[in-house]
Parts: sequence; structure tokens; C-alpha cells
Amino acid sequence: VGLLRRIMERASNTANRAEFTFRRLFGILAAFAAARIAIQGFFGLIKATVGFNANVEQAELGIASLLAQLTDVRDEAGNIQTVGQALESAFGVAREQVQLLRRDALTTAATFEELLFAFQTAIGPGIRAAFDVDQIRKFTLAISQAASAIGLEQNQLAEEIRSLLQGTISSRTTRIATILGITSDDVKQAREAGVLFEFLEDRLQAFGVAGDKAKRNFLPLIANLKGAFTLLL
Repeated sequence: VGLLRRIMERASNTANRAEFTFRRLFGILAAFAAARIAIQGFFGLIKATVGFNANVEQAELGIASLLAQLTDVRDEAGNIQTVGQALESAFGVAREQVQLLRRDALTTAATFEELLFAFQTAIGPGIRAAFDVDQIRKFTLAISQAASAIGLEQNQLAEEIRSLLQGTISSRTTRIATILGITSDDVKQAREAGVLFEFLEDRLQAFGVAGDKAKRNFLPLIANLKGAFTLLL
């Protein structure tokens, strides 16, 4: 009986040591797995941040190039700058507008990237319509809010923007203008009178109010959270 008891005790001790070793090994493996996931997440965040910043810098370059090409950039004395000087000045304006768009993205269902694309689309026709850069950005925000209010996808804004700024409105391709009852003649008359921005701002104003209410919904909230995250990058 004594021998059997000793054999059983040894077997129990061996089993206990094996269990302890297994648990320790399992804990080490779990720690390695957690560390690997954390490292992968960290490098994934770095990659996303680098990619995002690269896209923003590319957008700033495109905006600055458009501004330098389509406007007469002048120095403090009122003299027209050279191409190099104009591009450098336009870079400063582009960076400022991009930062303002990041802030604006928190007030609409559109993401920062969608607003940025719409802004780039609006620069050419906006300048030709005698808008300044701030007016182009405000118009971009207003039409984005209008799109959110009527359920129009943000990636369909390019045609809406061109039509409203150029006066080429068609009921088949420009839903916002059609809903507001804006015609091509309205746009052309406002352009000739030099009040196109004020005209569109007034007509789109109601959508801004609706956008403030709509952004409390679930999907706009997600977009706003994404926009808030981009402010940290």
C-alpha cells in the first residue's frame, strides 16, 4: 500500500509539473501572439498614416498647381509673381484650405477625402465663375451637405458641381439643381451680375440646416468619427 501511494504521489507530482509547464508555455505563446498582433497593428497604422499624408500632399500639389495656373498670384506690391513664386504662394493657400476642409468634414456626412475630391473638382469652374478660394470651399461644403440631405452619393458630386457653376444643368444628371428649381439661365444671369456665389449660398442654405440635423444619424456619425481621426494624422 505504501509503495502504491508513493508511486501515485510521484505520478501526481509529474502531472502537476507537466501541467505547470504547459500553462507556462501557453502563456508565453499567448504573449508572443499578442505582441505580434500589436506590432502588426502598429505598422499598419504607420502605413495608413504615411499613405494618407502622401495623398494629402499630392492633393495640395494639385490644388496649388491649379491656383497658380488659373489665377494671377501677386506679391505685396501688387506685381504678378513668376511661375515659381506663384506656385510657392499657392502652396501656402492650398495647405490652409486643406486644413479647413479637415475641420469642415466634421460638420457633414462626407469624409475628409470626399470633401477634398469635391473641392479639387470645384476649383477650376469656381475660379472661372469668379469665386475666391474660400468661396469655393464653402460652396463645396454646402453642396456636400445638400447631397447628404437628399441621399445623393458624395462620389456623384462632380457633375453637380460643374453644372451649378457653369450653368449646364440637366434634370437627368443634376439632382440638386433640379430639386431646388435652379435652371441654367438662373446660373448664367447670376454669373453675369457677379452674384453667383451669393445666389447659390442662399439656395443651398436650407440644406446646411438639414445637414446639421442629419449628422446626428448613425452613418454621418461614423463619417464624422473618421474625419476626427484624420485630424490626428
